[in-house]
Amino acid sequence: MKRFYAILTLCCLIVPVMHAVEGETPGTFSVTVTGKKVVFSKGNLQYQASTDTWRFAEEQYDFVGNASQGNVYEQGTKSDNEQIGESYSGWIDLFGWATNGLNRRNNAYKPYSTSDNYADYIIFGGASEGLDGTGHSSDWGMNSIINGGNRHQLWRTLTMAEWKCIIESRPNAAKLRLVARVNGVPCLILLPDNWTMPEGMNLNFSNINYTGNEISLAQWRRLEHSGAICLPAAGIRTYKDGEPVLKAFTTDGYYWSATPTTGERDVFGLHFNSSAIQADDRFERCIGASVRLVRDYEGFISNMPHYRALNGRFSVSDEQQVTFAQGNLRYCVFNNSNMQWFCPEGQWEAVGEDNVYVSSAYKGLIDLYGWGTSGYNDKYPYMTSSDNTLYGEGSNDIAGTDYDWGEYIPMINAHRTASEQWRTLTQDEWDYLLNRRPNHELLHTLGTVNDMHGLILLPDDWVQNGHPLPMLGPNDWSSNDYGSWSEMESYGAVFLPAAGRHDGGISPDMIAATFNNSGFYWTSSANIEDLQTAYALYFGINGTEAVHGAIADFVNRSNHCSVRLVRNAGTMGVENVPSDKVQCAKFLENGQLYILRDGKVFNLQGVRIQ
Repeated sequence: MKRFYAILTLCCLIVPVMHAVEGETPGTFSVTVTGKKVVFSKGNLQYQASTDTWRFAEEQYDFVGNASQGNVYEQGTKSDNEQIGESYSGWIDLFGWATNGLNRRNNAYKPYSTSDNYADYIIFGGASEGLDGTGHSSDWGMNSIINGGNRHQLWRTLTMAEWKCIIESRPNAAKLRLVARVNGVPCLILLPDNWTMPEGMNLNFSNINYTGNEISLAQWRRLEHSGAICLPAAGIRTYKDGEPVLKAFTTDGYYWSATPTTGERDVFGLHFNSSAIQADDRFERCIGASVRLVRDYEGFISNMPHYRALNGRFSVSDEQQVTFAQGNLRYCVFNNSNMQWFCPEGQWEAVGEDNVYVSSAYKGLIDLYGWGTSGYNDKYPYMTSSDNTLYGEGSNDIAGTDYDWGEYIPMINAHRTASEQWRTLTQDEWDYLLNRRPNHELLHTLGTVNDMHGLILLPDDWVQNGHPLPMLGPNDWSSNDYGSWSEMESYGAVFLPAAGRHDGGISPDMIAATFNNSGFYWTSSANIEDLQTAYALYFGINGTEAVHGAIADFVNRSNHCSVRLVRNAGTMGVENVPSDKVQCAKFLENGQLYILRDGKVFNLQGVRIQ
C-alpha cells in the first residue's frame, strides 16, 4: 500500500442546519474589505430598568422617543426616554457609551446612567479602551436579550471601521443605502451585499431627503424579507445646565460604535439626517444614543451549540480516549435563578482580572472557581468562603457526582446520553495524558496563542513531521507562538490558557501575578491526606524552569482555578497495545484518510484494513 502524506483538513461530520438565531435578520453585510460579514438584529436595543430586562424593538422602525414622539408602549402606557431611572417600568433606547450594566471601572455603567461628565464613561481608566476589550467587554451584546436568543454574548456592537465599510467601502455601497420614511418614521435603510430590488418596487437612491422615499408598511415587509435593515432617526439625549435634554427625534439618528477616538471626550458613531450620512462622527461619551447590535456571519446563519467538543482525541488511560471542550468553562452571573454556563469562541480566551469581583451580586463573567462549585447543593460558582471544608464533600472525589461541573450543569448536557456527558478529568487521567501516554514527551509544551500564554496539548495521532505546520519549539512561551490557532485546532490540538488563579476574590494581587503567567486547572480528585486541598494541574515558568504537567500539586479548595471539561470518545475501535510500543500516524490514499497504529492500518471507523 503506497502512502502519501499530505495536508489534512478535518471536517465536522455534522451538517449545519440553516436556521437563524432568534432576533436575526436575513441579510448579510460586509464589514471588511476581505469579506467578513455580519447579520443585524431585528430592532434597536431597549431596556426596562424595573425588571433589568433587555430586548430588541419589535419592529425595526420602532423608537421610544419622549412623551409625545415615538411608538413604544408598555401595557398601554407610552414609553418615554425622559423617565430614565433605576425603577422606571417603561422602555428606554438611548444609552450613554459603555452602559451595559457591567462595572468596568466606569462610574457611569448602568443602562440608566445620566451623568453629563464624559469621564464617568471611560472604561478601565483608559480613554483608548474600546467596548470589545479582551476579557472585559463592555459591549451591550454581553447581555441576555429576551427576544434575541436569551443568552448572553450572542451579539456585539460594530466598530467604527465596520460602520464605514457598510456605508462607504463595500462593493456598490452607494447603491445599498438610502434614507426614507418607513411606515411614517424617518430612517436610514441599509441593504445587504447581494441585494436585488423586489419586483414592482422603485427606490430613489439619489434623493437624500426622507420624503424622497415614502415606504408603506406593506412595501417595508417586502424589503425586510429581502434583508433590508431600517435604522430609525431616534434622536439623542444631550445636556443643558446639567439636565438631560431630548431632541432630534425624526430628524437625526445617532448610533454608537465600539471604537473610541484618540481623545478622552469622544467616541465614534454613525450619524445621519436628511442631508448627510457620516459613519465616523464623534459623539461625547455622556450623550444618549441608539444601539443596533450584530452577529458575525459564519458562512451560514447558525444556531450552533455553544458548547462543543474539539476533534482531537487524547488517551487518559490504556483503554480510554477523551475529547476536550472548545474552551474553558465560563459562568455568567446575570440571573442567579437561571445559571448560564458556556464556552468562549476561542480556546485562548480567558476572563482575567474581572474574576476578582466574583460574588452573588456581581453581574458579569467569571471563569475561575472553587473546587466542586457546579451549583449543586448550594455550591455556587461564585462562592468566596475561605473555609476549604465547604468545597466538595469531605474525602470523596467529585468524579461521577453532581459536584463535577460537567455532571451537574443541565444546559451543557441537554439531549446527551450518559456516555456523552461532560466531566472533569481525574488526577490519574491528567497524569496519564501528560506523562504516560505513547510519545507523551512530544505531545505537550508551553506556547502562546493570540498573545495569551498557555499549555499546548497534541492528540494521540499527531505526527509532527507529517503536518504542514511549524515544528514545536523548546518548552517556553515564545518558541511556539501562534497568531492564528485555527489550523492547529483543525488538526486536533488543544490550548489551555494560563488564566491564573485567585483566593476567592479577597486578594486581587494573586490573579494580577498569575494571569498570563500560570495555569491552574482543577481535577476531580480529592487529596485524602489533606481535606483542605484537591489536586490541580499546574503549568508555567518557575524562575527559569518551564513547568508543565505538574499534576501532583495540591491547591486549597477555596482557591479559584480554571475548568476545562472533557467527554469520553472511546478508542475508535483501534486495538489497544502496550503504551511503550504504540506508534501512530495519519496518511491519505486515494483521497481516504487512514490511521497507522503499531504497524496496523485502520479506517476512521476503527475497522482494521490490514
